[in-house]
Amino acid sequence: MRPTHDVDPSSSVLPGPEHEKWEMILHFFAGTTHEIFQVQQAEMTQTVSTGETIILSCSVPDSFPKGPVLWFKGHGPNRELIYNFKEGFFPRVKEIGHPTKPDNTDFSIRISEISLADAGIYYCVKFKEGKPDTEFQSGPGTKVFVTSEFVSSTPCYGLSSQLTNPLFIELLDYAKYY
Repeated sequence: MRPTHDVDPSSSVLPGPEHEKWEMILHFFAGTTHEIFQVQQAEMTQTVSTGETIILSCSVPDSFPKGPVLWFKGHGPNRELIYNFKEGFFPRVKEIGHPTKPDNTDFSIRISEISLADAGIYYCVKFKEGKPDTEFQSGPGTKVFVTSEFVSSTPCYGLSSQLTNPLFIELLDYAKYY
């Protein structure tokens, strides 16, 4: 079965071999343009332990309009800015690619010293330059799970079943910060 296209190569006015070349090219790229022209985040989910480092990948097509790329945790009006490649102070976040190069498409970041508060969904978002910049397209998001191991030198009687429950462990870990 042949893929369908918006352009029908058989209706082309190109003669013989030229027509066949274009038909091959259209068939080769059929179905890929949808992926080529999107903000890509390779991992849908990642799990990391407290204290570790995580890498969040993001690829933005160079054909997109000029404008910044930002990373957010969450979505909507209350989302939290995680990283801005142009400005700001983000001590635990480092860029991986070379975002200042004109042909750069890699906007991946590394977040160090992960804590339970870092769990959530992270979005790589491309903006269109303007006054003000407007959101052009967001990646699908990467859901980050943070795990923690509860270690105690004090015996805890009656808690053995709770200590194997990850939610209980995370609540205990979270409680030690408050």
